[in-house]
Amino acid sequence: MRRTCAIGLDIGLSTTKAVAFAPDGTTVARAERDSVNSQPRKRWVEREPDSFRATVFGVLADLTAQLEDYEVVGLSQSAHGDGIWVVDGAGQPLRPGILSLDSRARGVLAELVSEPLASDLLRVSGQLPMVSSAPAVLAWIKLNEPEIYARIAYVLFAKDMARFWLTGQIAQDYTEVSSGFTAVDSQRVSATVFELYGLAKLSDAVPPVLDSAQLAGSLTKQAADATGLPQGLPVAGGMHDIVSGSVGVGAVRPGDVSVIAGSYCVNQRITDAPERGDWITRSFVAPGLWNLIAASPSSSTNMDWYARMLLPDLVAGSKAAGRGSFGFLDSVFDGLDPLTEASPFYLPFLYGSPLPEDASAGLVGLRSWHTRADTVRAVFEGIALNHRFHLDALPVPVDAVPKVMGGISRNPYWSQLLADLLDRPIEVTTRSEPGALGVAMAAFVAAGVYPDLDAAVAGMVHPGTRVTPGPDAALMERRYARYTALLSALRPWWGT
Repeated sequence: MRRTCAIGLDIGLSTTKAVAFAPDGTTVARAERDSVNSQPRKRWVEREPDSFRATVFGVLADLTAQLEDYEVVGLSQSAHGDGIWVVDGAGQPLRPGILSLDSRARGVLAELVSEPLASDLLRVSGQLPMVSSAPAVLAWIKLNEPEIYARIAYVLFAKDMARFWLTGQIAQDYTEVSSGFTAVDSQRVSATVFELYGLAKLSDAVPPVLDSAQLAGSLTKQAADATGLPQGLPVAGGMHDIVSGSVGVGAVRPGDVSVIAGSYCVNQRITDAPERGDWITRSFVAPGLWNLIAASPSSSTNMDWYARMLLPDLVAGSKAAGRGSFGFLDSVFDGLDPLTEASPFYLPFLYGSPLPEDASAGLVGLRSWHTRADTVRAVFEGIALNHRFHLDALPVPVDAVPKVMGGISRNPYWSQLLADLLDRPIEVTTRSEPGALGVAMAAFVAAGVYPDLDAAVAGMVHPGTRVTPGPDAALMERRYARYTALLSALRPWWGT
């Protein structure tokens, strides 16, 4: 008898991964392809439909080739949230997809977050838009591409676009429809929200909304031929990737806190009632659960950029030694002087920040005796400092142990920095693909292997590594105070 597995498709800003899992959570096989993005203008970050579709089908075909001994019983997908895909009535994209690293809507955003509109949006929708939020991007399209705006039949997110190519069915799910289209209390699509954004025409452009683990359709013959997967394979609704990551590490119940150090700096807490504040309030995987999110596009992408642009020799040497692009990080701090209050700071704002001003990245406090290792450590710390900044904005329970994930979190130096900064224990997942695992759970539920996501979490999630604060916690508290003072001092300059 062939063993069974389910596939989690995780569509990221830099890579797209397909991972197969057994029902006990064991990784069976994985495949990865680079995500192809373009930056045709300053502040624009887009994805062409043809290359996106080829990447989705290609990475699934790569995975299928490894599964000869397995029966695939289900598939589901997650992707970076925010941004938008706009399509016509046949589901064909009207323009390239706009990604969550895009900031073209900054001018529009300034109007949307000004009073009295901001208070009305917060009261009705539970959140204010970010520069890449779907409503802000749609308002930009309305203003700058009116001929496209007039033809919009449906608004989709990246994972919904992928699901359409796999199943031929157009839908959204609760985790993403709540990024700007729903009333926060009812969790239902709200014409009032669209009117507040000046997008009343699009109130009928939201497709059916599904639970994340609900059956959304089945694999078409065309998709089956392209991927090698069986025609008719059940496909679940899926979820925003920050939610699938939370599910993948077992943070699924009210009070649970999770941290994602990925392309975005994501910090989130689950509740059983909506709460408004200096965070985003969205729906979790099904009605009755909410997700409080404090986030900005300012986490591990900083290290990616810094290594690519300023440390190419270390990256090349690490690759040549078979240790991957970032293998050099394992030893970069060897022999480095201990962190002090006078060590340089890094501001991790290459793509955006949690501040309303147009903050930029930079190193502050460099001296002639500092080395490249000092600057790498500053980037590490800057990413951790930004997570602390966001977590301070959330009403995190005193006894909560944040579950932490993301590539940089697997570096022991960084995870210790975060535990010291928070002065509380954290649990770092030992899995490399928690987001793919989260949607694979949804696929198992849609296929009937598990009755619900809670049961899937109980059967598939394994505890991570616990990291406790060390002797540097007091120093990191002082460093954090200096960091926040630095942000305050720079805000008038950034605002000019």
